[in-house]
Amino acid sequence: MEITSTVATLDSHYLVLDSEVQEITKDLAYLRTLTKRYGPQWEAAIKQLKYMKSTREQSKREIEQTLDLFKLQLPAAKGLCKRLERNGCRIQVASVPSSPAFMLTVQSPILANSTFSSTLNTNNSDTTIVLNRISDDEINPLVPVGDTY
Repeated sequence: MEITSTVATLDSHYLVLDSEVQEITKDLAYLRTLTKRYGPQWEAAIKQLKYMKSTREQSKREIEQTLDLFKLQLPAAKGLCKRLERNGCRIQVASVPSSPAFMLTVQSPILANSTFSSTLNTNNSDTTIVLNRISDDEINPLVPVGDTY
């Protein structure tokens, strides 16, 4: 897996985990309301959701740390490339045209196997992927939106 696809995959996983955490938070609030109204029989479900939320938040932290390491190493790698070029060895890498949008299909029981549309925002030094959750009736299967992951 190349660096760009690795970073894009990690970004996508992060966004999915973040959406799952939001759904779990809503479910926890609902179960707490049910517990107040009907008694403690919802405690096991609350405990399970808290565990699921904590594991997803831990995964988000691991992704953040990994992406931060990529960002820390990138300037050093660019500097090394420039230094090597000054030594007389020039290498030209053909750029691969990237799609400005893609569709990501998520298989997550928490997100009910949702589909997300995306936009790719690129600045000089940073690339971000913005995912928007879309409903099934908004998806037109006859119009490809790019790569499907």
